[in-house]
Amino acid sequence: MENVFLNAQMSKQLTIYLIFSLPLHHASRSFQFMNTSLENERAFILKPSHMLKKLSPTITNIQCPSLINRYIN
Repeated sequence: MENVFLNAQMSKQLTIYLIFSLPLHHASRSFQFMNTSLENERAFILKPSHMLKKLSPTITNIQCPSLINRYIN
């Protein structure tokens, strides 16, 4: 790690941030990412395996409800 500081041209501020692992920003508000891709192109999270085992093999709804589903409903 020390080679990074010896061999690179860095500002003093960036060096201090890296040494002390300080956050580069602090937001007073939280945020949440909303995937607004087309519905058939969205990535999704599968339901937990214990829930999937309870479903019949013909069920195709295997995704967890997302934030967008909440707003749609």
